[in-house]
Amino acid sequence: MSSLLDDIISRLNDMPASEREEVTKLALEATADKNWIPNPGPQTTAYFCEADQTLYGGEAGGGKSDLLIGLATQEHSRSLLLRRIKADISWLVDRCAEVLGSRQGYNGQANRWKIPGPDGRIIDFDGLQHPGDEQRGKGRPKDFIGFDEASDFLESQVEFVLGWLRTTKEGQRCRSVFATNPPTTVEGEWIVRWFAPWVDNTHPLFPYPMGKLLWTARGAEDEWLWFEDPDECEDDDMRENLISRTFIRSGLGDNPDLSKSTYSRQLALLPEELRRRYRDGDFSAEAADDEFQVIPTEWIRAAQDRWIEEDGEFMEVIGVDVAQGGKDKTVLALRYKGRTVKHWVDRLKKWAGADTPDGPSVAGRVVTHVKDAAQINVDMGGGWGGSTYDHLKSAEMSVTGFVPSEGTESRTVDGMLGFVNKRAEAVWRVREMLDPTSTETVALPPDPMLRADLASYRWKLGAGGKIILRDKEEIKKLLGRSPDDGDAVVLSLATGSKRQHPRRSEKFVQTTNYATQSRIRRVKRR
Repeated sequence: MSSLLDDIISRLNDMPASEREEVTKLALEATADKNWIPNPGPQTTAYFCEADQTLYGGEAGGGKSDLLIGLATQEHSRSLLLRRIKADISWLVDRCAEVLGSRQGYNGQANRWKIPGPDGRIIDFDGLQHPGDEQRGKGRPKDFIGFDEASDFLESQVEFVLGWLRTTKEGQRCRSVFATNPPTTVEGEWIVRWFAPWVDNTHPLFPYPMGKLLWTARGAEDEWLWFEDPDECEDDDMRENLISRTFIRSGLGDNPDLSKSTYSRQLALLPEELRRRYRDGDFSAEAADDEFQVIPTEWIRAAQDRWIEEDGEFMEVIGVDVAQGGKDKTVLALRYKGRTVKHWVDRLKKWAGADTPDGPSVAGRVVTHVKDAAQINVDMGGGWGGSTYDHLKSAEMSVTGFVPSEGTESRTVDGMLGFVNKRAEAVWRVREMLDPTSTETVALPPDPMLRADLASYRWKLGAGGKIILRDKEEIKKLLGRSPDDGDAVVLSLATGSKRQHPRRSEKFVQTTNYATQSRIRRVKRR
């Protein structure tokens, strides 16, 4: 539909002036019942896009908000338009009034617009400024959800809101549009993972053609699996739940109203890091670090850039972040002595908390992954890891219980500062290992969620010159989830680094494998 319209417009521009005026007159008469018509190009493509979820924008000035308003006022029955800050929805309401020509039907107290007419269209406006605000829309189905500046939202908020995307109205399609520039904070980098084939230059499918659909679903380790055709998915249950996604890039040049203004000059005057996002639409641009961020994002990216597939020589440590039920995940971080680096961390192994409901289930997964008599560091914070620790210990594994709240007399590598507890020490040790001046070369898997987790740690200086880390509950509010991936990697890197390994002779490997199988059987019997 959109390519046909673009072709018609191109032919129209080639017509003699008199014929063009006549065709234009006919076109205006044919669209007289429309309050809003998309601009030719990306906005039209997005308007008619068949994807369940569309990422639209990238560059500033491409008509992102207008697309959401056009879809809500003309294509959908029940719509929800969202901004992260609730006060910002006034802009959407004002623009909607311009499109409709009046404020008739708008209830400012309820932030709801009932558009007069036979279609009975309703638009709700809301903001999700704080974690938990998304609960306000619980149980209220929508057939269109538009996220304006989507990368400002928390991933958990978006996932919850999308749970109410449904309709019983015959012939009414459901869809969501993520209108946004690239993220400016690590908390917004979830958008890169959701649309990685189009915007993440480390993804194997990058650069996937703009506007072309891919089908996706979450895999066993909470990663997004991608299929060019739904029939490629061999899992029947997963195939039933596939959703389609695409990315349609737009910019200032695609918006005839703004492109004639001085807006391009304003974009050119922005600082470089903002120009890359707003003017260039660069999703690989690094988010600005917080002043008290423990591990600089640049250092994390450098460690991920060093990562090479299957570079581990033998396993040194497994970091285990335990989730027994609940929303969090059980995560294993397998750390190896690397061939090209000193420490190489494999892709993380993840399971939903519901799939690891107790100590034996977690221990069983650990035992199936352990090799080379590696040390196992289990997070004992909150008491969740106690049962896992006991079962691994009884299976004669080399296991250490890590108690985050435990005190420590250790100091930073320069001897200047101390730590209020083991958790602060462990995270700071990772900072020291990733420091470009360190000899402890580390390679981390190229995972945006891991990067966001490691960048979420914040610190302050307490009494006696001791480093205090931001409480984990505060980090959950910042990310909208628990930093399970980061915590597992911290456990694998920050402890056990001085453990001595037996010689890796063929006899040792055979003995270790036999012993491991024996331990697996013992754990499973419990």
